[in-house]
Amino acid sequence: MQQEGAIVEKGKQCLVAADNNPEFEPIKRHTEIVDLSKINYTQLSDPHYISKDEFDAVKKFMKTIAPCKTQIFNESTNLYPGVGLALIHLDTKGMNVVNLLLSRNITWGQYNQKRLELARGFQAEVKPYFDQIKANLNMEHQQEMAVRQQIFNAMSAYAQAVNQANAAAFANRPLMTTCRAMGGWTSCVSN
Repeated sequence: MQQEGAIVEKGKQCLVAADNNPEFEPIKRHTEIVDLSKINYTQLSDPHYISKDEFDAVKKFMKTIAPCKTQIFNESTNLYPGVGLALIHLDTKGMNVVNLLLSRNITWGQYNQKRLELARGFQAEVKPYFDQIKANLNMEHQQEMAVRQQIFNAMSAYAQAVNQANAAAFANRPLMTTCRAMGGWTSCVSN
């Protein structure tokens, strides 16, 4: 699960860097770059079409995050092909929505609504993959616990056999007592 977290973190860092870039302020007036859950009612109902400075900011934003997206697609596809494919589908659909915005076929409000629809669709598309990943991890955990239990049982059986062997060796050996006298007292030890 660390690899998945690293992929998500890389994507988030890339978007946060873009979000903090003042060049993209024209975009941030109309939509959320990083966290779609923060899109508010005003943004969802924004009746404005894209302006020239917003158009330029969106084009520059897309160029800025392109290398990050490529890296994320490659890493996620290598790790979990189904999830990587779903990400590529999401990006393709997302680019279609961006193109509608850039060509002034939709407003910023419609753009935000379509982004949220795409996010919900993506979640539904990847849920079976994540369910399978979770099931695989649970199965691996159960297998590892079974192996650990077998190791514990084998070590317990070995320790018991060693104890029995030692007990048998001590039971058959003659008892010997050694005494020493020192001054006014005597000390005896039995083996």
